[in-house]
Amino acid sequence: MLTALTDQLDQGQSLTDAQVGQAVQALVDEALSAEAKAAFLTALAAKGETTGEIAAFARALRELSVQPPRSEEHTSELQS
Repeated sequence: MLTALTDQLDQGQSLTDAQVGQAVQALVDEALSAEAKAAFLTALAAKGETTGEIAAFARALRELSVQPPRSEEHTSELQS
């Protein structure tokens, strides 16, 4: 799947929001080779990221983010 998206980028075609979501899932997949991830990111940079792609990447990555637990002690320090 990431290979097809890389080929699309190599052809100068932008990614849809759904395709960016698929790419993010592939990029965080530890089973996918670093070479495949590097090829995708290189193709994206060579094409030039659109504002829509950047926004879609931000949304997709934000959905995967986790809020670290806060200790009571740390929370009270922040409130002081």
